[in-house]
Amino acid sequence: MTLKLRKTIYISGLIISFLIFVSLNIVIYFLFFSSHDISALLTLTKHPWWFQYKTITQTNTDLYYYTGAIYLFNICIILISLYLFRKYRKTDSAEIFFLIIFFLFMSFGSFKPLNAYIYTLEVPFVIGTLITRIIFFGNISALLSLFFCSLYPVKLKYQKFGIVLTVIMLAAFVLSASIPVDPTVFLANFYYKIGIEHSLWFFIYILYLVILSNFIYAFVQSRNKHYIHAAVAVLLILAGFLIYYFAIDLRYIIPSIFLIITGAYQFTRHIDKIYIPF
Repeated sequence: MTLKLRKTIYISGLIISFLIFVSLNIVIYFLFFSSHDISALLTLTKHPWWFQYKTITQTNTDLYYYTGAIYLFNICIILISLYLFRKYRKTDSAEIFFLIIFFLFMSFGSFKPLNAYIYTLEVPFVIGTLITRIIFFGNISALLSLFFCSLYPVKLKYQKFGIVLTVIMLAAFVLSASIPVDPTVFLANFYYKIGIEHSLWFFIYILYLVILSNFIYAFVQSRNKHYIHAAVAVLLILAGFLIYYFAIDLRYIIPSIFLIITGAYQFTRHIDKIYIPF
């Protein structure tokens, strides 16, 4: 892939992330600042780490905090993407390219407040389930981007990143379109319950393991310590991703943001030294 085409992909992704951010602002205004009835969001189903669901009662303040955390997360995602684009837009590193793509896809999580807003309206539930699938499309695409990011340290030679990106999006589309969504259970995380969640997360955990194993294998093959540091950085990013997925409390969301930012900084720092060792 030429640098010009890569730059076009970056800029297109940033524009999409910015538009999502604009829509987030509009939704937050109508949800909380236009005398809109949000009582339907005060009693929702909680989604703990161990996949046992229970109904919880929240206050308006809890909703403000959670939505504010989503807002902060989206700002951080855009800022990280901009920073990486400005600093590494001319790099040949496939790892950094797919890391940036990971963050761009993570911005799809900002559709959660839109899902909450639609849930409070008297509209067909199919709209909410569609937005849930869009959110999961972004999550799956982000994880697959990290997966391909981990393949290049183990000497994957395929350099047509545009085709790889197309494969990522097609795979994510098929998965997000085919997973069953339960329209009767709206979670406190602002999306509908996934019907095969245990199986989906088993697949995701396996993907986590493969991603980390690739960087460890790269270290074993090359004896370059920067791959071990990169593996630890990716572990931080994945931990932040996992916490953010389940959390509805600032006590967990703020640490997840910190983990992701720290992991991204450490990852690019050590991958950069592999390509430019001085």
